[in-house]
Amino acid sequence: MKHQNIVIANHYAKALFELIANTSNGNFNNELKLMESELDLLTKTVSGNGNLLVFIKHPCIQTVKKIEFMENIFKKVISPLALNLLLLLTKEHMVDLIELIHYEFKTMLEVQNNILKAKLTMAYQAEESMLNNLKARIKENLGQNFELEMIVDKSIIGGLVLQLGDFVIDGSIRQKLNNIKKSLLRV
Repeated sequence: MKHQNIVIANHYAKALFELIANTSNGNFNNELKLMESELDLLTKTVSGNGNLLVFIKHPCIQTVKKIEFMENIFKKVISPLALNLLLLLTKEHMVDLIELIHYEFKTMLEVQNNILKAKLTMAYQAEESMLNNLKARIKENLGQNFELEMIVDKSIIGGLVLQLGDFVIDGSIRQKLNNIKKSLLRV
């Protein structure tokens, strides 16, 4: 993934965010959520369909035909703003950036809603009651909302690894064994 593509995607996402902010009729959060779901649909449709990508990127097919095709497929499915974005990306030969634009937009939405990303890694699938208890304790300590992604990784052996944004708490048995190994090697 090129840094330049991330920068371009970020600019498109910011522009979408600002357009929605400036044109919303008091339903700012709802319109942001709608746009995020439409970007998710576009991402899944474009990235998940190899034939569509081949068509969009084919150099022998005129850009006008690509735009007409995209408009016919999506005009009844997504909002005019999302459609205009898609058609602009098609015109500029940058439809493959839709996934990055979606990611950047979703990140901005999470910041707007004060939501922190958290990842919990355990050696086994935790019971729902344990997860709910852990979520409540984290929220109590953080004082803000967060989304928890559960990851099962048997290589940590036991315990857990909790990542909150850039902060990592590693209470895994694997980490404890590595610490013991380092201590023994120093002797």
